[in-house]
Amino acid sequence: MDAAYRRNLQTDRYDYVSPVIERITGFTADEMGIEEALECIRPDDRPLAAAEIEHTMNDGWGIVEYMFRCKDRTVSLARRSIQGDQG
Repeated sequence: MDAAYRRNLQTDRYDYVSPVIERITGFTADEMGIEEALECIRPDDRPLAAAEIEHTMNDGWGIVEYMFRCKDRTVSLARRSIQGDQG
């Protein structure tokens, strides 16, 4: 059971969300597709996540840990390995 998604770093939108993500977060793929990616991250963690996104766009890869806001407003720890277009 893999939790996977693909986010377009240029548009800051999810363009693929696996069914496992819906079970974990409560968001459907359609709901996540219209949400800006950083909006799903707990506000305290957004600066680090934004910095990692910038690093990924520049270097082609990155790893970030943050608290992800689920649909029911609970939070879940996420550790993501991010690969950009160059990686």
